[in-house]
Amino acid sequence: MRTGARQAHGEDDARGAQEAQAFARRHSASFISPYAVRLEGDGITLRDRMQVSQAMLVMLEQGLGGPDHVIACFRAWQKQRESGFDWMNKIERDNARTWQQAFDHSAGVAAGMLSRPGAVRFIFELRIAQDAMTSLWRVGGDTAQG
Repeated sequence: MRTGARQAHGEDDARGAQEAQAFARRHSASFISPYAVRLEGDGITLRDRMQVSQAMLVMLEQGLGGPDHVIACFRAWQKQRESGFDWMNKIERDNARTWQQAFDHSAGVAAGMLSRPGAVRFIFELRIAQDAMTSLWRVGGDTAQG
Protein backbone atom coordinates (compact mmCIF):
# COMPACT_ATOMS: atom_id res chain seq x y z
CA MET A 1 0.00 0.00 0.00
CA ARG A 2 1.36 3.43 -0.90
CA THR A 3 2.13 5.90 1.89
CA GLY A 4 -0.69 8.24 0.85
CA ALA A 5 -3.20 5.38 0.77
CA ARG A 6 -1.98 4.15 4.18
CA GLN A 7 -2.35 7.64 5.61
CA ALA A 8 -5.87 8.02 4.15
CA HIS A 9 -6.86 4.61 5.57
CA GLY A 10 -5.49 5.63 8.99
CA GLU A 11 -7.44 8.88 8.84
CA ASP A 12 -10.61 6.94 8.00
CA ASP A 13 -10.01 4.67 11.03
CA ALA A 14 -9.46 7.69 13.29
CA ARG A 15 -12.57 9.41 11.95
CA GLY A 16 -14.61 6.23 12.42
CA ALA A 17 -13.36 5.88 16.00
CA GLN A 18 -14.26 9.51 16.74
CA GLU A 19 -17.75 9.06 15.28
CA ALA A 20 -18.24 5.87 17.29
CA GLN A 21 -17.13 7.57 20.51
CA ALA A 22 -19.51 10.49 19.88
CA PHE A 23 -22.38 8.08 19.17
CA ALA A 24 -21.65 6.15 22.36
CA ARG A 25 -21.71 9.35 24.42
CA ARG A 26 -25.04 10.45 22.90
CA HIS A 27 -26.90 7.21 23.58
CA SER A 28 -27.98 6.32 27.07
CA ALA A 29 -27.29 3.00 28.75
CA SER A 30 -31.06 2.36 28.81
CA PHE A 31 -31.05 1.35 25.12
CA ILE A 32 -31.61 -2.41 24.92
CA SER A 33 -29.61 -4.06 22.16
CA PRO A 34 -29.88 -7.67 20.98
CA TYR A 35 -26.11 -7.92 21.45
CA ALA A 36 -23.23 -6.43 23.40
CA VAL A 37 -19.45 -6.30 23.48
CA ARG A 38 -17.81 -7.22 26.76
CA LEU A 39 -14.17 -6.46 27.51
CA GLU A 40 -11.95 -8.83 29.48
CA GLY A 41 -8.38 -8.29 30.58
CA ASP A 42 -6.16 -6.36 32.95
CA GLY A 43 -6.37 -2.61 33.42
CA ILE A 44 -9.82 -2.12 31.89
CA THR A 45 -11.47 1.02 33.24
CA LEU A 46 -15.16 1.77 33.63
CA ARG A 47 -14.84 4.20 30.72
CA ASP A 48 -13.44 1.38 28.59
CA ARG A 49 -16.32 -0.90 29.53
CA MET A 50 -18.90 1.75 28.75
CA GLN A 51 -17.58 3.84 25.86
CA VAL A 52 -15.11 1.60 24.06
CA SER A 53 -17.46 -1.40 24.03
CA GLN A 54 -20.29 0.80 22.71
CA ALA A 55 -18.00 2.38 20.13
CA MET A 56 -17.05 -1.08 18.90
CA LEU A 57 -20.74 -1.96 18.45
CA VAL A 58 -21.28 1.21 16.45
CA MET A 59 -18.31 0.38 14.20
CA LEU A 60 -19.63 -3.17 13.70
CA GLU A 61 -23.05 -1.83 12.71
CA GLN A 62 -21.49 0.72 10.38
CA GLY A 63 -19.32 -1.96 8.79
CA LEU A 64 -22.06 -4.57 8.47
CA GLY A 65 -25.11 -2.45 7.75
CA GLY A 66 -27.28 -2.52 10.86
CA PRO A 67 -28.45 -4.91 13.57
CA ASP A 68 -30.17 -7.47 11.33
CA HIS A 69 -27.07 -7.93 9.21
CA VAL A 70 -24.81 -7.96 12.29
CA ILE A 71 -26.82 -10.90 13.64
CA ALA A 72 -26.95 -12.71 10.28
CA CYS A 73 -23.19 -12.36 9.78
CA PHE A 74 -22.41 -13.40 13.34
CA ARG A 75 -24.60 -16.49 13.08
CA ALA A 76 -22.94 -17.44 9.78
CA TRP A 77 -19.50 -17.02 11.39
CA GLN A 78 -20.62 -19.17 14.32
CA LYS A 79 -21.97 -21.83 11.96
CA GLN A 80 -18.69 -21.83 10.04
CA ARG A 81 -16.76 -22.45 13.26
CA GLU A 82 -19.04 -25.32 14.25
CA SER A 83 -19.56 -27.20 11.03
CA GLY A 84 -17.07 -25.93 8.46
CA PHE A 85 -17.61 -24.48 5.03
CA ASP A 86 -18.95 -27.74 3.52
CA TRP A 87 -22.34 -27.20 5.15
CA MET A 88 -22.75 -23.54 4.26
CA ASN A 89 -24.24 -21.86 1.22
CA LYS A 90 -22.47 -19.00 -0.57
CA ILE A 91 -24.38 -16.26 1.28
CA GLU A 92 -23.48 -17.79 4.64
CA ARG A 93 -19.81 -18.12 3.64
CA ASP A 94 -19.77 -14.49 2.48
CA ASN A 95 -21.49 -13.37 5.69
CA ALA A 96 -19.02 -15.32 7.85
CA ARG A 97 -16.06 -13.77 6.02
CA THR A 98 -17.65 -10.31 6.27
CA TRP A 99 -18.19 -10.81 10.01
CA GLN A 100 -14.57 -11.77 10.60
CA GLN A 101 -13.25 -8.78 8.65
CA ALA A 102 -15.62 -6.29 10.32
CA PHE A 103 -15.01 -7.72 13.80
CA ASP A 104 -11.22 -7.70 13.41
CA HIS A 105 -11.26 -4.14 12.04
CA SER A 106 -13.63 -2.82 14.73
CA ALA A 107 -11.70 -4.52 17.53
CA GLY A 108 -8.42 -3.18 16.18
CA VAL A 109 -9.73 0.39 16.15
CA ALA A 110 -11.39 -0.07 19.57
CA ALA A 111 -8.13 -1.41 21.01
CA GLY A 112 -6.54 1.94 20.20
CA MET A 113 -9.26 3.70 22.20
CA LEU A 114 -8.54 1.81 25.43
CA SER A 115 -7.25 3.75 28.44
CA ARG A 116 -4.35 1.30 28.79
CA PRO A 117 -3.88 -0.87 25.71
CA GLY A 118 -2.75 -4.36 26.52
CA ALA A 119 -3.96 -7.93 26.51
CA VAL A 120 -7.68 -7.29 26.16
CA ARG A 121 -10.33 -9.53 24.64
CA PHE A 122 -13.42 -8.12 22.98
CA ILE A 123 -16.26 -10.58 23.40
CA PHE A 124 -19.35 -10.24 21.23
CA GLU A 125 -22.45 -11.59 22.95
CA LEU A 126 -25.73 -12.22 21.19
CA ARG A 127 -28.60 -11.77 23.65
CA ILE A 128 -31.43 -13.29 21.66
CA ALA A 129 -33.50 -15.83 23.59
CA GLN A 130 -31.24 -18.47 25.12
CA ASP A 131 -28.35 -17.78 22.72
CA ALA A 132 -24.96 -17.75 24.39
CA MET A 133 -22.86 -17.35 21.24
CA THR A 134 -19.72 -15.28 21.49
CA SER A 135 -16.87 -14.09 19.35
CA LEU A 136 -13.53 -13.30 20.98
CA TRP A 137 -10.78 -11.04 19.75
CA ARG A 138 -7.49 -10.44 21.51
CA VAL A 139 -5.27 -7.47 20.88
CA GLY A 140 -2.66 -8.87 18.55
CA GLY A 141 -5.13 -10.60 16.25
CA ASP A 142 -5.73 -13.91 18.03
CA THR A 143 -9.33 -14.79 17.20
CA ALA A 144 -10.92 -17.56 19.20
CA GLN A 145 -14.29 -19.01 20.18
CA GLY A 146 -15.39 -18.82 23.81
